[in-house]
Amino acid sequence: MINLRFNRLPRHRKYSYQPIYYNEDKEKLDAQVKRIKDSQKEESNQDYKSRMQESFKFKSGKERYQSSGTRFYGLRILLIASVLGLVFFKLLNSQALEFIFESLSK
Repeated sequence: MINLRFNRLPRHRKYSYQPIYYNEDKEKLDAQVKRIKDSQKEESNQDYKSRMQESFKFKSGKERYQSSGTRFYGLRILLIASVLGLVFFKLLNSQALEFIFESLSK
């Protein structure tokens, strides 16, 4: 009989790659570098954990949740208000304010 197949599935292709050049010394060096980096990463993780523990030990409740920007917030507001007050006082005593109002009224 005639063997006709209309739904033939493709066969899988085998992958056989063989490297052209292999440098054993480079592979050893890469493995050693990776091992050293991994050991440094473990040490840095341990340092990070110890620093975190120390920072939580030394800070009290308020200081723990208060950033350095909010510590001097009132002082900044006072400084800005005093500078603006000084500028306004200088403008009030000078003729520049009258000159501005005259030019706007024209």
